[in-house]
Amino acid sequence: MADFAHMGFAAWAWHLISQTDLWENPWNCWKPCNADERVISSSFEAFYLAQLGKAMFTAFSCAFLEEHRKDHIEMMLHHVVTAALIYGSMLNGYMQIGLLVVFVHDLSDVPLDFMLMANMLELEGPKCLFFVELSFVANAISWAYFRLYTFPFFLIDSALFGFHTLCADSHNGDIVANLFPSTMPFWLFANVMLIFLAILHVWWFYLIMRIAYKLLMGIEKASEIADDEYEGSNELKQD
Repeated sequence: MADFAHMGFAAWAWHLISQTDLWENPWNCWKPCNADERVISSSFEAFYLAQLGKAMFTAFSCAFLEEHRKDHIEMMLHHVVTAALIYGSMLNGYMQIGLLVVFVHDLSDVPLDFMLMANMLELEGPKCLFFVELSFVANAISWAYFRLYTFPFFLIDSALFGFHTLCADSHNGDIVANLFPSTMPFWLFANVMLIFLAILHVWWFYLIMRIAYKLLMGIEKASEIADDEYEGSNELKQD
């Protein structure tokens, strides 16, 4: 069901984004600088509340309901940081940048969900039209474009430099001279958390490349590689 949830949220987010120019220029997320002057539709508010609920539920599920996989700690941190960023941006009235961030995450999770589903069903090899292998390639391309390119070079750029250049109370965009702008007190915290997410994205892409190497070298079947690199806990693998 996760793949349909991510598709639904990505479609909802795109519907909201398509009514603006935020995707073309993420720096416009900060206009007008006074958050109280921004007009937020009821659909936007509902979307944000739904995203907050999803983030909180996935964090709870990761901690208490799901099997602990090898990247359990990283995944748990990702969920907690995402929930904190959604809540913080909603509380402070900076939801436009949050809209873009959750859109990129949900959209890039769709190929990942299909890959995990295909791997679980072992739809690999010529008899299944290489569904696992093709979904793996689609996931790698999507992850590289959205999480390693769009996220840091457009969205973090907007949050780190865009806000400071357009809306910080002084210093003309010099972020070092004004780490705690009065117009956005949680600016430093938010950007540290965004950069932390970017680091996690790089770590997961490293794992994707390890799987790609084993696939290309024919070391193991696709499902076996995924099990070795990702599925299951370390404790289970030691039994």
